Amino acid sequence: MIVLGIDAGGSSTRWLLKDDDLEIAKAKTKSISGLFYDRADNKNLDNLNKLLKDVLKIAKPEAVLAGITGFTKDSLASKTMTKLIADKFKIRPAKVKLENDMYIAYRNAFELSQGVLIYAGTGSIAYYQDQKRIIRAGGRGYLIDDAGGGFWIGKEALKEVLRYEDSATSPRSALAKEIYKNLNTNKWPEIKEQIYAGGRKKLAGLAPSVAIAANNNDEMAISILTNAGQELARITKAILGQLDAPDSVAFAGGITNLSPILTNSLKQALPDQISFSLVSTEEVETAARLALEL
Repeated sequence: MIVLGIDAGGSSTRWLLKDDDLEIAKAKTKSISGLFYDRADNKNLDNLNKLLKDVLKIAKPEAVLAGITGFTKDSLASKTMTKLIADKFKIRPAKVKLENDMYIAYRNAFELSQGVLIYAGTGSIAYYQDQKRIIRAGGRGYLIDDAGGGFWIGKEALKEVLRYEDSATSPRSALAKEIYKNLNTNKWPEIKEQIYAGGRKKLAGLAPSVAIAANNNDEMAISILTNAGQELARITKAILGQLDAPDSVAFAGGITNLSPILTNSLKQALPDQISFSLVSTEEVETAARLALEL
């Protein structure tokens, strides 16, 4: 059976075409969101349509499972995307299953009800799902919180560096040097243009510079990463406190490889009895595996 797994995120989309356990093709393409509004509707559908055409050049899948950021079941996006996929591949709508991206991320780490997932990339969220309910903590977006994610780390670092520059009382710190190296400037008009034009992705891109500075024993960088780990632990414990059984926590997303300072801070802030693990497999692999169940 040929199946298609899709992991659609806010910055990019990955797809994987498999014939049972044999990989046929794999690619990365433009972002696709389940949030339909105004002109973004056409953009999302155009990107999805191109993905489907690229897949069809290789093979026609018999089942499709996609995890899509911002997706809600029974929404306009759900109905529109399901019909587009089913029509394009000439399969029954029952063979197309669309889920929120966090469902795929969770199933990439656990079977239902088996643990709590911490997912930190540009943003951050803690997530639990069983057969009857979903419990989330955090994940409210960069304008409200998302503490511990890449955007938050980059913003905290740039904020502290610029405050430090305002005081101008001592030589420039290792963190400042790494941030300015990343931006290729230390001049505020140029920094302002990059940050406000680049948005959350630009700020999240500063997170690796914080890790480099921390490796060079910069106290502020170490403090930011330590606080990030504690913030991720906070939202995780918010869910653990509502559960009776799960004692397993998995950490996934781009921030998992950022710094051992952050990861150790997270682990130390969790209850002692918790089993902690890092997720290394890709969500798109799980999407394709779950598509086989259709």
